[in-house]
Amino acid sequence: MRSTLFFFLLLTLTACASGEPTDPKLEEAASLHEKALQSEEALRPLLDSLEQRHNQMSVQGRALTEAEQSFLQSVSKLQQRYAQWKEERIEVPGHEHAHHHDHDHDHDHTHGKKMPEATPDHMLNIQRESLDSILVLKEEAETLLKP
Repeated sequence: MRSTLFFFLLLTLTACASGEPTDPKLEEAASLHEKALQSEEALRPLLDSLEQRHNQMSVQGRALTEAEQSFLQSVSKLQQRYAQWKEERIEVPGHEHAHHHDHDHDHDHTHGKKMPEATPDHMLNIQRESLDSILVLKEEAETLLKP
């Protein structure tokens, strides 16, 4: 009896551990999604700095120069595009993300909408576009922060 119980327990654990093989394209898509999330983490402090400069300029109590007005518009557009990126990002089905944060502030831990009906090729393209978009936003933020 004991050996039969042990056999079924071993069989159950083996079945649970084996799981289904994952598609290499979905693995690559998940890797790209993770890179996009890492780029987003690097973008957030840049956006915070830009928002601080934006707020400082907005409360000066004088007419803004053309360059300052242009800066304020650029920051506002960048913030809108970042919000849109966050709204439109798609989670790779079957891939969860670890959260390792060394900072004290709270932020959204959702990593995108679910889209299980996407083919692996489609999901890979979605993640490529998402990564490209967040990298462009990060580059623009860095450019706006230059003196």
